Amino acid sequence: MLLYRPTTDWTRDMTAEIKFSTLTPSDTTCVYDLYQRVAVSSPYGFLTEKSMDDISAVLRCAEHSASIGAWSRGRLVAYSLCVRAMEDVFSQS
Repeated sequence: MLLYRPTTDWTRDMTAEIKFSTLTPSDTTCVYDLYQRVAVSSPYGFLTEKSMDDISAVLRCAEHSASIGAWSRGRLVAYSLCVRAMEDVFSQS
């Protein structure tokens, strides 16, 4: 199933170099823009709903998260945000 259909010429060039880097709070807008572009073509419920503030909070908390981005021609084309749970979300009360 194709979830995101490229609509600009730069995405059709498969020879473009991809560079990976740790994401920082200054990348919040790039991450949120990519999230929104994918979300509009994804089935409802496929992605967790995130706000720009949610993404910013993860990127500001480097000691409890791991965030990496893939860049092509200066544009973010993929990312991964992982956050360490600070409490046992599966505990039985």
